[in-house]
Amino acid sequence: MPVLRLWVSEARKNGLKVWFRGNFSGWEGWFGYPQFTSVTEHHTKTKNFITKHPELFEAGDIFTPAPEPENGVIGDPRFYPGNKDTFNQFLVDSYINCSQAFADIRKPITCGYFSTNADVAREVLTRKVVKQIGNVVVIDHYTKTPETFGRDIEYLYRQFEAPIVLGEFGAPIPDLQGDLTEEEQKRIVTSLLNQLYQHRHIVKGVNYWTFAGSSTSLYNNDGIPRQVVEELKNYFQPFILTGRTLSPLGDKLGSMTVLCSSCNTVTVTDANGNYTLQFPAGRQTLVIGNEQYHYLSTTIEASRGGSIVQDFVLSPTHLDGWYRLREKIFQVRQKIIQFF
Repeated sequence: MPVLRLWVSEARKNGLKVWFRGNFSGWEGWFGYPQFTSVTEHHTKTKNFITKHPELFEAGDIFTPAPEPENGVIGDPRFYPGNKDTFNQFLVDSYINCSQAFADIRKPITCGYFSTNADVAREVLTRKVVKQIGNVVVIDHYTKTPETFGRDIEYLYRQFEAPIVLGEFGAPIPDLQGDLTEEEQKRIVTSLLNQLYQHRHIVKGVNYWTFAGSSTSLYNNDGIPRQVVEELKNYFQPFILTGRTLSPLGDKLGSMTVLCSSCNTVTVTDANGNYTLQFPAGRQTLVIGNEQYHYLSTTIEASRGGSIVQDFVLSPTHLDGWYRLREKIFQVRQKIIQFF
């Protein structure tokens, strides 16, 4: 408790919410503790822990009663097929137990987010169970290639029709990618982040594993950040671009595509030509237009956590008589304004 209180206290000082993703040592038999003999013991201890320590929690937190539940007393249901129903029922009961405990202390905390191996999610969970435990699928997932990583996320989303959360991701895992240099780690993690970014419409949250002390570390043991840290910042502190699309005559152009081609992000202007686009920091290429207006290509240096307002002027692909007349009137007006 002293360590947990310290972490929570520091998080609050920095305006953060907390995802409580720990467990009792007896669930898996850690640190010499005897393993639980039943799931009932887990439910009882979880409810007691929550109700006895209400000061730890704050609205907006997440509490996972059993992260990686396949490693607990029930066993991995992939290897014990008869345990699949027991495993799923445990998740439902655990979710209900957790929700009731927070209701008892009147704290609006989100329960669930049961992080499992991606194979467990794919082979064991059902749509019904996912809906009963908060309608989100959380996976601790590591793959050999970023492309596989992206395909797996998309597959699970289609399977369950529920948002995906990466409870753990990172690189390198020696058994998958081998031992990588800092530069190689940066490249592969950037590719993983890009996959998450491309699937952001179905990815609800991400958690990089881990800060230090493993092959995927962000910081070396001496406290010096590895190169990959700067790449993470580019995604966690994105750049925001806003503005309008206009014709040379000042018309507000709706239905214009504003595409960040280098980061696979796109939006469409509203009826007044307004747009907002958010993307990772760095040198990015933008393409703006549609079939009725000449496409405009430009490059922007997107600062980390920054924002600018940028209007784009697009010329029509076809100049009819009405447009030419308006153009003449516009030019005359501009000369009058300049004269005065």
